[in-house]
Amino acid sequence: MVSPSELTEVIPLLLVATLWYIAVTTVLGVGQFYVERHYARGAARELPPTPLQRLRARPAAHRRSLRSLSNY
Repeated sequence: MVSPSELTEVIPLLLVATLWYIAVTTVLGVGQFYVERHYARGAARELPPTPLQRLRARPAAHRRSLRSLSNY
């Protein structure tokens, strides 16, 4: 059986391991996105937009939709 004092030593280590896991999988996921994007060039001539390009396009699309609504 685990004593309460031993449990308080384990919990911070589990939290640190969780943060490391999240950080590493995030970095690897971003890397995987760009690797897949690079190899997708052979299948399609136009590359899909990056997440940053999608974020930049949102305000412009939002402004266009507001302009079209104000025309009515």
